[in-house]
Amino acid sequence: MSNIAIKVTSLGKAYRLYKKQSDKILDSLGINRLLFYKKNYYQELWALKDINLIVEKGERVGIIGRNGAGKSTLLKIIAGNITPSEGKIIVNGRVDALMELGTGFHPEFTGRENIKAALGLYGFTYREIKRLEEEIIDFAELDEFIDYPIKTYSAGMYARLAFSVSTMLKPDILIIDEILGAGDAYFAGKCIDRMKRLTEDSGATVLFVSHDVSSVQRLCERAIFIEKGKVVDDGETLPVIKKYTALVRELENNRLRLKSLGLQKKDALVINTEYGKNNLLFHFIENGWNDIKCKYPVSKITLLIDDKYTEALNIGEPMDNDNTQKAYIITSAGYTEWSNPEKIDGSVFRSVMDCDGIYKHAPFIFKFPEFIERFDKVKLRVEYYDNTNGMLVLEIYNGKSYIKIGEITYKSSNQLQEMEFDITTILKEFGNLSEDNSINEIENEDIRPNQVITKGDVYGDMRELIERVQIF
Repeated sequence: MSNIAIKVTSLGKAYRLYKKQSDKILDSLGINRLLFYKKNYYQELWALKDINLIVEKGERVGIIGRNGAGKSTLLKIIAGNITPSEGKIIVNGRVDALMELGTGFHPEFTGRENIKAALGLYGFTYREIKRLEEEIIDFAELDEFIDYPIKTYSAGMYARLAFSVSTMLKPDILIIDEILGAGDAYFAGKCIDRMKRLTEDSGATVLFVSHDVSSVQRLCERAIFIEKGKVVDDGETLPVIKKYTALVRELENNRLRLKSLGLQKKDALVINTEYGKNNLLFHFIENGWNDIKCKYPVSKITLLIDDKYTEALNIGEPMDNDNTQKAYIITSAGYTEWSNPEKIDGSVFRSVMDCDGIYKHAPFIFKFPEFIERFDKVKLRVEYYDNTNGMLVLEIYNGKSYIKIGEITYKSSNQLQEMEFDITTILKEFGNLSEDNSINEIENEDIRPNQVITKGDVYGDMRELIERVQIF
């Protein structure tokens, strides 16, 4: 018999975002596809893309990542709550999922009545229910509240009862999605010990999602780090947690830098109408701004400041058109010329092609914080798959019109290629970069108040400097 509990192959989940409710209704009836077979009347938001996983029976796997990374979407697909848009999933065994507070129990029933209803639903006899009922109440430690309606319970009390019932059912696969975060540290410790015993005694598989990485490390021998709908790392728990915390630390570092410069996050990330200042709008067009006759695959656009990686736009990957990100493409239906995501030789792309966009262009945006003025050199690196003959032109919007940056010539080499464009001079003409300010100011030994330091292992805004930690 196979030892595989869960097998996920090339899994993806896309949500369609409609501008008008009428488009959603017509699409559900299939009418839009008949009338506008070439039109993009919706935008695709990929919550998951190209997920490949194998989880063996008896494994305890922690799934970590930021909010919106796709963790809950993956678990809902495994639990059977939603269907994937692409790929395959095989689940061997009965799944019990604790994913959201407020589901599974009737709010008007007492805790005791909900226990009986849950056990009865799974086919336990009256005698078995009476025996297990007391074990559940004892583990949840809700004796004095068990005969009160569930609607009077706090989030922590609900989590205690839900976990106690689910683990008593001894499922083949137990999914815990952040519900234990509502409980206290004492009960969380009891839950981790019980989940360990489940895997050891009955061979159950546990998928555990939590932002508390110490709990993940304590329970799980394997961790999966998901970011923007893709698996970033999968392996032993501690190295994966280190990679995740490094990302969190980098984001916190950026926040502190903005704060030290007197900026809020929205100042750096929210689009203004003033594109040449905080946001740079680029686009691809075919030479001469003609109708696009070929299909030009583009895979990645990277921003380099002083020849160091700063931000990357992975085109075709989940949420590449999410305007809350630091870099994204604009895929407005009927206006732009970005195709839906596609695969070439196993890699994900979008193509600049004729999608009936009235402006005949494929635009994208990089969002800039104000402190970019301290850098000396800014480049844009474009990676593309060269499988056609033709020329794409890269242009930037200066607040009044588009001006040409350079050209990408496709020669049908059928290989992944890249080109770099130096946009420093253009940005200085916009007033984004100052000739007098340099990144060298940040590296100067004379530290100004609230200056952000990012050298070596020192980071933060320097309001307090921890020089030594001693454990007694």
